[in-house]
Amino acid sequence: MKQEILSFTNKISLRLSKLDRKFTADITYGMLASGNCLLRDIVDQLHEDTKKVNSVERLTRHLNKDIPKEALHSYLHTIHKWIPEEPAIHIVTAMLLNWMATSLKHLVLSGMVPKAAKTKMSTKKVTM
Repeated sequence: MKQEILSFTNKISLRLSKLDRKFTADITYGMLASGNCLLRDIVDQLHEDTKKVNSVERLTRHLNKDIPKEALHSYLHTIHKWIPEEPAIHIVTAMLLNWMATSLKHLVLSGMVPKAAKTKMSTKKVTM
């Protein structure tokens, strides 16, 4: 699995600096190997000789920087090959409705939407 991930990250970080390529490989492998995106768990999967806190700080500093345009271009170019002409988009309506209700609640509580503007939400089947 590690070799496949490194092969993929090499494709999407082709024109980047050595530090950016290492970060891309580390973060991608760490997330997939750990099964989540918590930096401490990612660092555990990297098995580095440095202290865990130093590795977490290194990844944090890198995450705080902007994504290089070259990285975005390489990623989109690579991913574009795998996307079908007419992709299927699946929307979990329960999650969508929960998000809408939560958003409306926050707007009402913050005073951005008057309480009188509350409306009853209805569900509707969407077909594409």
